Amino acid sequence: MATVKNLLDSYVKEGTSFEEFEGAVKEITEITKALPLRGSEVILLSMKDDDSEPDKVKFFYLDDASIDGVNHGERPKEGFIYINRLPRELMEESANSSRLLLVYNKQMYFISKLALSTMTMRSGVGGDTTVNRSNLIRDQHLADGLMAQNQNISFIYREVNTADDGKKLKSPVRKIYAAMGNTFRPVPQTILVDAARLIESEGKMGKMQTKAWHIDQQYTSLYVEFPEMETELSEMYKLPGTFMPGLYLATSDAGTSSVVVRGTYTYNSHYVIIDEVAMKHCGTITPEKILKRVQKEIFNKFRNLPEALETLISRDVIDYTALDLSSESGAAANFDAVAGIYEKVLMDEFKPLIGKKRAGQLLEALKAEIDGTRPYTMYDIADTFMGLCDRMTGVETLERHTVADIQAACGKAPFVLLNFNTKEVGEEEEEEELGLASA
Repeated sequence: MATVKNLLDSYVKEGTSFEEFEGAVKEITEITKALPLRGSEVILLSMKDDDSEPDKVKFFYLDDASIDGVNHGERPKEGFIYINRLPRELMEESANSSRLLLVYNKQMYFISKLALSTMTMRSGVGGDTTVNRSNLIRDQHLADGLMAQNQNISFIYREVNTADDGKKLKSPVRKIYAAMGNTFRPVPQTILVDAARLIESEGKMGKMQTKAWHIDQQYTSLYVEFPEMETELSEMYKLPGTFMPGLYLATSDAGTSSVVVRGTYTYNSHYVIIDEVAMKHCGTITPEKILKRVQKEIFNKFRNLPEALETLISRDVIDYTALDLSSESGAAANFDAVAGIYEKVLMDEFKPLIGKKRAGQLLEALKAEIDGTRPYTMYDIADTFMGLCDRMTGVETLERHTVADIQAACGKAPFVLLNFNTKEVGEEEEEEELGLASA
């Protein structure tokens, strides 16, 4: 049963049971609703810094007339709400985050700080300063923009009727998490449950095993693996490690994500993304449509990665028949060949995602691990790149989509190496040396 705590910005629920995921998704879907308004219909309450009367929360009242009055030198209208009429935990959170509420048809809606980025988009006053500042000037600017733009807006909110102690509330409590445009079509989060069941029943990958699920106010995700397919792949491809294929399914009813399904592999403990299906919240999305695209864009390509690695394991980085790795010159040539490949792939595939500084640091770390006295295959290089995300520091501070892009680059690396021309590296180094000499 959903209670007031389900509305907190910090709300998170996680687990490893599919049945528990199904129940949690059903719960959050049932309390999620949409409020269609035009920008000019919005009334905002901007919280005041005034604790002179502890039993009251005081507000500035911002509507079309109030904004017009401010332009003529008038002070915004003020009001208050008795604090005992509102859930204390939501009021405390609001006082330390958005400091903003919405009123429509005599009903009040808390506004999550998570909603501010989409609200500023609908008002035409976007930017980090607008989102991160919490004061009357920001709120007047936001209200003025909403009314001036006067867009059709779908406010996505959640509503509960039960207090955390299980008692029924005198009136429902509502909180807004997003302000979406008129092309946005809400997709119930239960679609992840329905899609996962349909994918499993199709039978191509065998029985699925739920490894993890996560629900917060912006994002819902489910990660499943297919152990029966792991056994089949291990028997088919004679590789040093085992392949565990999986699917990552995610969606958001707060506008922060399309419906996404990613094909994944865990190989030698390295988690990589190999393909992705993304369906925006416009038009009709059904489990059948998801399955059709997953079959075509993910399942039909699932064997490509082990096939690529099987090819790479028999491909040497350099012609070792012409090298004596026990000699200083041979070890140096081997080192340069491996380092050259590391640098080329890092700078081409990863630098655009992680930046020049971090790519440079990773390159130096990889170079420090090269043993010039032992032979390397392109498979060795691929295995290193597939585990690159695991060894990066500060990944937890990156945006969710950036981490996914890095994991996708890790999954792409074996295919880059499959078509890699080692002569290109040598030619580039030679050109640089000639350029330096002529300077």
